[in-house]
Amino acid sequence: MHSFVRVAPSAGMPDSPCNPSINSVNDLLMAKNVESLADAAEQLGPMFLRGNSLRLRTLDRNDFRALVSSPDDLLAECFFDPYAKRSDDDPWAFERSGNTARLAVSRAVENRDFCSKYPNVSSGEGRAPLIVEPLQDWVLLRNLLSVTLRVGALLREEARSSGTLLEDAGFSRVGRRTFSSKLVIDSPGYAIPVMFNPFFRPGSVTGNDLAYNADATCPLYGRIAEVRMGLFGASIGVLRGCNVIKFATGSQAEAARGPFKPRKNRPKEAKWMYLVIENREGVGQGELADVLLNALDSQLYRPHLSYSGKMMEEVSVCSYDLPTALWGLVRDHPSHYLSTCENCQRTVFSTNQGPSRRFCSDACRTTWKRRHGLLGSGTEEA
Repeated sequence: MHSFVRVAPSAGMPDSPCNPSINSVNDLLMAKNVESLADAAEQLGPMFLRGNSLRLRTLDRNDFRALVSSPDDLLAECFFDPYAKRSDDDPWAFERSGNTARLAVSRAVENRDFCSKYPNVSSGEGRAPLIVEPLQDWVLLRNLLSVTLRVGALLREEARSSGTLLEDAGFSRVGRRTFSSKLVIDSPGYAIPVMFNPFFRPGSVTGNDLAYNADATCPLYGRIAEVRMGLFGASIGVLRGCNVIKFATGSQAEAARGPFKPRKNRPKEAKWMYLVIENREGVGQGELADVLLNALDSQLYRPHLSYSGKMMEEVSVCSYDLPTALWGLVRDHPSHYLSTCENCQRTVFSTNQGPSRRFCSDACRTTWKRRHGLLGSGTEEA
């Protein structure tokens, strides 16, 4: 499993709170390949600035061994986008983005050590400690924010009464667990992929399933989810404080299931970890969306109160970790509104100055025009 590596500042981590810019957050939300995800992570800085979360991610160079990144393995881990195009043949499968994604991964591996623009950590240059952040932490954080904002944008558009709010936001309807079911869940509900399934990585049954450690593989996931161990390893996680929100894998995801099928022969849904909202009471999708927002808020928003000394803000809320700072923008984004791209369906922050934003990037605008036969027609879209 791949990680981002940074050199810890020689003067120590800054004591100032996280204050990400809207542009840097949008770069994270719009990242469509490994290279753009690495650029966004580099711009935003380390995920945690203090406390035990930072300590667990900080390693001495003598305790860290960097292996050569494999473009193919890295690419396999990073078909991670819940809003990537679904396959026409299988709604649980995602279409590969072809040479564009492969070239981006090759550039990321070539230009970075573990996808990070820092001195060559594998050669032992310097003596500063290293901050090591699993790639899947950033994937999970980006996707939780992306899904939440998509739901929020639909709620703002008064789609609550449509009856298909979650499905409009990219969720798939799933049934409760049976012998032939896609996911390991106990009740019917709605699911969307949010990260690479750690059991799908290369290795043995013992190495992958029985010895799985969420705190090492994806610490952010271990922080917000209670991982429940089954007979052959972890098959499901429950969002802390909310038993109806699960992180589930495919029923044949673990190496010991299938039985012992090689990865290439396992079902496509086995490759992903899914966020699942179980609908035990048969309520509407709008009500389930409220459950999701409140449950994620309780886990991702962990602010500190601090004396600022500023008039009328003597006691203020500060964020010393990036998940809290980013979730704070989900809660309150003054002078910006949520705008969903008509081409890729990603939701980003858009300034309230000027016309409504229809596309997240020039590339999406061009793609949408080409698909609708408007490219070169002289018709301009905002």
